[in-house]
Parts: sequence; C-alpha cells; structure tokens
Amino acid sequence: MIQWDSETTYYCDNSGVVFKFQTLAVNPNFYDEQYKTCDHDTVLEIKKYLPNKLNVQYVKGHQDQNSRTKDFPLSARLNIAADKLIEKNAKAPLTTIIKNTPIVVYVNNKYIPNNYVSAIRNHCGEIESRNFMMTKYSLSPAVISNIEWQLLDNFIKKKSYSTKKTIKKFIHNWLSSGKKNY
Repeated sequence: MIQWDSETTYYCDNSGVVFKFQTLAVNPNFYDEQYKTCDHDTVLEIKKYLPNKLNVQYVKGHQDQNSRTKDFPLSARLNIAADKLIEKNAKAPLTTIIKNTPIVVYVNNKYIPNNYVSAIRNHCGEIESRNFMMTKYSLSPAVISNIEWQLLDNFIKKKSYSTKKTIKKFIHNWLSSGKKNY
C-alpha cells in the first residue's frame, strides 16, 4: 500500500460519507470498535487506504440539472464528470446474501432477505388477485398495470388498524352505509 504525506482533498456529494471521513480524519480509531453503522466493514476497509492528511469537503450533487456547468467551481465540475463516468460504466450490483441465514429466498429472481413468508404469499396470490380485480371492476390489463400497487400497499400499511379497516371497506364497497355517501 502506498502512503503519502501531502494533504489530500476529497470532494463528495454524499453527506454521510463526508461525515464518516471527517470523523476518521480527526480520529482514525473512531470506527475500530463495533460501532453501529450499516456499513461498518466497508468503513474499516476504506480506512486502510486513506491518506494521513485528509481534507474532506461536501459538494452539492447534480448541480448541472438547473445551471450551466462552466459557472461552477472546479469541485462541482469534477463531481459532475464523476457522475457521468459512473452513469456510463455502472452495472447492477451483485446480490450479497446475508451470512448465517437459515434460508435464502428468491421470488421472481429478486433476493428476499427478510419477511419472506409475506413475499411468497403476495407472489402466490398476485395473478388471482389481478384477475379478480379485472373481473369485479371491469378493468383492462393496461389499467391494472398502471396502478402503483406497491405505493398503495405502503400507504395503507402506515395507517392505524381502524383506518386500514375503513380504507379496505371503502375500496370494496363494504361500508355499512353502502354507496349513499359517495
């Protein structure tokens, strides 16, 4: 590993990474203990390659969407160039399987690390549910595919039990007052 003594300035548009690197620049041993970060092993690996004199600066990302690039400082122009380089060469990440898990589940070629019972149940009833909705409400396949089912599901899940119950009754016309109120 090459070590250098000159000061190195690192520009990054990820505030979380900037904070971690600034912390390491002040205290290189800060993350040595079992610190609760979602990427602790990555931080420890990167720490091995950081120079002794590190200056970390945050640069706002995607500035080129609203302004002309030539008006930006060098740090912003370098960030834009790095984004374009990454965009051009990026590949889908390989799935990292959590070690020591009793089971590994894939549904539709998608790795399910947790809540796999729910994922399997949702997948198994998906076709029948679509057919039922199309028949009951006279919906075309195009309309069914345009509905953001995951967004709707997440919205309903965040509600209280009584609100969920009322929403589901409303959707299926099961309210005690029937259609009179609507």
